[in-house]
Amino acid sequence: MPYFTTSDGCRLFYEIRTNDPKKPFVTFLNGFAQTTVYWYGLVPAFLKRFSIIFYDARGQGRSELGELKLTLEQHVHDLAELLAHLGVRKTHLVGLSHGARVALAYAAARPLDIDRLVLCGLGARDGRKARQLIDSWYAILKAGDTAAMAEAILPSVFGGLFFETHKGIMANIAAAVVERNRRDALLAQLKALPDYPAPADAQMPAGIVSLVLSGADDPLTTPADAADLAQHLNADHILMENVGHSLPVEAPGRFRRQVQEFLLPPLTTGSESTAR
Repeated sequence: MPYFTTSDGCRLFYEIRTNDPKKPFVTFLNGFAQTTVYWYGLVPAFLKRFSIIFYDARGQGRSELGELKLTLEQHVHDLAELLAHLGVRKTHLVGLSHGARVALAYAAARPLDIDRLVLCGLGARDGRKARQLIDSWYAILKAGDTAAMAEAILPSVFGGLFFETHKGIMANIAAAVVERNRRDALLAQLKALPDYPAPADAQMPAGIVSLVLSGADDPLTTPADAADLAQHLNADHILMENVGHSLPVEAPGRFRRQVQEFLLPPLTTGSESTAR
């Protein structure tokens, strides 16, 4: 399995999928408690036009937590080191939730290193409900029950329609979260989140072409919050109906289509639309 060791000695797990390294790269960034496995369903469609990078951020999945304090800036530094190690000078970034925060911070800090930016399940600021949910997950995990935390997360990361129609597999999803993550690393991630700067505080350089994707039934990020972020970034905002926080899983066909259409020009920015 491929690992990269950062300058401070932390081993990060990554994967590259390509049938032609000359094709443009797209790097997918995981949400909280997710791993590279989350994105596997996208591989066949994206390999036709892109080279793909997946990786588990510091503290996620098969990557180590390391000795340094988890911060948004540290995640940006890790990604920069990984891409330099792989010899990837420029890439599209597609981030979901926590991964979107890292992608946004990376674009703000290193605008010359990215092509286009896709932010999913992210708003301009953390709403009160989102903060309360994160606090509750931390409290459950702190009490020592990783399985209970995994079960508590599911109604918040899936929209109501998906959750109700897929109740039969929710136990399996919760079990996968437990199997693929370590309790100490999850605690460190949840503890770090409140110290992250608000996405609306990101000073995005002119010329970064961005897309904000959000679900109309997202318990963590309201459509208004996502629209505010898009306005701040002068980005397109696409609102996906009957979808919650986990857009690539709940509506994979629509998600693939919207992202691929955005990454492949032509593109007109600054408009608001609804994907049904």
